Amino acid sequence: MARKILLFVVVFLGALSLGIGLSPAYTESRLIPITVNYSPGYAIKTYDRKGHGKDALIATNTHLYAWRLTTINGIPMYQIGSNEYIPQSLTQRGRVQAQKLTSAEDELVKATHFQGNVLLFDNYRISSVRSYGYANAAQKVKNAPNTLFAIASVEKTFTAVLIAQLIKQGKLSYSTSLAKFYPDIPYAEDITIRQLLDHQSGIEMDEVYPNEPLQGEQAAIDWTMHNLKSTDNHEYNYTNANYVLLAGIIRQLTNESYAQVLKARILTPLKMTQAYIYDDLPSKNVALAYQYQDKDNVPEPISQSLLSTLLGTGNLYMSITDLATFQMALDHQQLMSKADFNQLALPASDDATYAGGWFQSGNTRYVHGVYDDFVGGFDAVIQIDHTGNSGVILLANQSTDTDTTQLANDLYQLVN
Repeated sequence: MARKILLFVVVFLGALSLGIGLSPAYTESRLIPITVNYSPGYAIKTYDRKGHGKDALIATNTHLYAWRLTTINGIPMYQIGSNEYIPQSLTQRGRVQAQKLTSAEDELVKATHFQGNVLLFDNYRISSVRSYGYANAAQKVKNAPNTLFAIASVEKTFTAVLIAQLIKQGKLSYSTSLAKFYPDIPYAEDITIRQLLDHQSGIEMDEVYPNEPLQGEQAAIDWTMHNLKSTDNHEYNYTNANYVLLAGIIRQLTNESYAQVLKARILTPLKMTQAYIYDDLPSKNVALAYQYQDKDNVPEPISQSLLSTLLGTGNLYMSITDLATFQMALDHQQLMSKADFNQLALPASDDATYAGGWFQSGNTRYVHGVYDDFVGGFDAVIQIDHTGNSGVILLANQSTDTDTTQLANDLYQLVN
């Protein structure tokens, strides 16, 4: 089937260059040369004039001629047929850039046994999406850009944004006391929303989980309340409990579930259709977790019981393209103003390195999500320059021979 569709593309391009019944008689000198810069064999959508999508199979580095660059429903599109358009974000202009970029990326990934997806973006748009290894090794199902990965602590950035939106609406402030929502926690009067966001609340909790999965969001909050320890020591101490409590605060302020608020305020507005809470996953396109051992994919399944405890802090699955949509929306001010985002994500003091879900290092911000009790499996890294102009997103479903943050940094240099 793929060969037929690719053959159609070749025939179509031939017809295009000859002007046979597909368009006005554009000469090649008037056409725009573009290179498809997406993962090999991935079924990307083309669109008609009304913005209705249809599946097509166009391999990465395929060279096309576009008639013009236009806009459909606010999205920049190249017209490649009489009623066929492709998003500008899936292409690079010219003939060689994509090949150079992907070759350099492949060289970096090859030595690490990385398995998963890598997305690079530059000039505020996706420059490449590449897939490596298997989503399901036993069934030989390869990873693809629409494969869903557990994003671990990257979910904290979503929870932080929801809190910042509620602050903007005046429902609370960064200085609001935890006691307003959870008065029974020791020292709650001395703990602020800002301190929860920045892991300076004095709360400690190991990554413990029950024998059987918890049922529902409130059960996850109750589990956290039962197992946390509040110390009145406000030095930085990273713990998932802070963000479970923030998810609980979101529930209290909105009278809705965390999942409902996440969908209404982020997923739906950004048209993120490839994002799911762990217990609501579809039957297809979900990556399984592996450890690289003895040159083989050894299954390393993530505990459903653990995921059931990680409300708002690590039980979200997502495709790499949807994750990129969210991250770039922050810098495009689609979810909040630049000033509000800076207030959320920039540390308040020079000696602090973490704020609102993000680590800050030099001219970059980054987040790293991994499940501590598992030697392999899911791993997520985002590294972005301080302007949001360029960066790398890495979603893995297998352990690597090197630190994934180092791999992400090496890949980051390709677009900086």
